[in-house]
Amino acid sequence: MDATSHADIVRNRFLNSKPSPNRNKEAINLDTPDHSTLGWSQKWSKFDRTPNRDITIKDNEFYDLDRPVGTHKYSGGKYHDHVVIRHNAIEKTRQDAIRLMNWSNALIADNTIKNVAEGTGSYRGILASGAIHPTFENNAIEHAARPMQFLVWRNNGPGSQYDMIYNDLNEEDIKALRTNKVKPPTEGFIRINKAYNSFTKENTDLIPVRIMKN
Repeated sequence: MDATSHADIVRNRFLNSKPSPNRNKEAINLDTPDHSTLGWSQKWSKFDRTPNRDITIKDNEFYDLDRPVGTHKYSGGKYHDHVVIRHNAIEKTRQDAIRLMNWSNALIADNTIKNVAEGTGSYRGILASGAIHPTFENNAIEHAARPMQFLVWRNNGPGSQYDMIYNDLNEEDIKALRTNKVKPPTEGFIRINKAYNSFTKENTDLIPVRIMKN
């Protein structure tokens, strides 16, 4: 999905994909038509880096996929705006369930996310970079190494000329994060890393979330 405005993806079932070589192919991919990132290949495109806006992904089932929803590369200064991911059932993913880059005013709420990469490594229910005032609330996440993480990021390879991207969360955004629920042994907190490729205590905020009882 590139340069799309006002689209609803509702009540679909995305099931049992074959693993891709890098295990990062999404059921729904949000990118920009940008020659430098190789995010789009249609010859008729203007390649003007137009992002998506007002996209609703709701009441869908995602099962046994590399990744249900995500962005591969970002275009500098271009933000997918008002993406809503709500009331979806996500289970058995091979990487981070939702991977966003350069999304502004996104709402990810009331989803159930289970069995992310079999709970191994550092894979997350939601992984965000370049998130501007996101509202992530009331999601239930279990059997994932980490529920959510915010990273400073830079494109690798194509698109690497763009400046790295940072997250911007205010007090209300942080308050919403605290409403998310996890079931142990999933971590009981959300990681916000504030510097590129640095994971020290000084550069990491930990936001506690609610713990679900067995």
